[in-house]
Amino acid sequence: MIDFNFIWVDINCPKCKYGIQIQLVDIKNESVIYCHNCKSSIHLKDNDASSHKGISDINNALNKLNKTLKNLGK
Repeated sequence: MIDFNFIWVDINCPKCKYGIQIQLVDIKNESVIYCHNCKSSIHLKDNDASSHKGISDINNALNKLNKTLKNLGK
C-alpha cells in the first residue's frame, strides 16, 4: 500500500523562488525546512490540518477499495 506521508511535492522558496522538494509528512508535522539556495528557514504550516486530513482520507479510501477488490471474487 502506498504511504502518502512520504510522497514528494515541489514548492518554491517564498524569498528567492528556488524550487524545493519536500514530503507531505513535513507539511503535516509543520516542519522547518531550509532553502538550499538562499539558506532561508521556512516554517511549513498545515492550516486547519488540511494535509493531515487529506492524507488520512486518501489512505482510508484506498483501504476500502482494497477490501472491495478482495471481496469481489467471493
